[in-house]
Amino acid sequence: MSTRFLNKIDEISLKSFVSYSLMLAMVVAIPLSVYLSKQETNYQAGAALDKYPTIAVDENAIPYPINAPTILKVEKPYGKIGDSILIYGTNFGQAQKESYAEIGGVILNREATPFWSDTQIEAKIPTEIQNGVVAVTVNGKSTRWSEVLTIIR
Repeated sequence: MSTRFLNKIDEISLKSFVSYSLMLAMVVAIPLSVYLSKQETNYQAGAALDKYPTIAVDENAIPYPINAPTILKVEKPYGKIGDSILIYGTNFGQAQKESYAEIGGVILNREATPFWSDTQIEAKIPTEIQNGVVAVTVNGKSTRWSEVLTIIR
């Protein structure tokens, strides 16, 4: 039996073998990717999961940065509604104060930005947005990420 099977394999041309392999891969890969894209991710960065007591901080005692903010990268350039992304950059300020992040033109409130530091911002993807640009505004100075955040529905 195994000899006959090996002889059959020898008779198949390389072109046919590659064609059959690609067809099989597409039959498996496409339904699998559709299935996985519909699964709940529930990706949350650290601050969204931590339940710490609220500590009163006098934000007026923390100075705003003088220079304009810059976004260096956004970790997870894609996500589902409710997922968290991390925005890395400089000059975001040690406290959020009147600063804000926005995704696709939607300004995120403080609840949607559970962590804010001079070099990192955690932002939750809100329900009302489509694919869009990530931007940060600090002390009236804005910066935009050079790529587009993709929302998976």
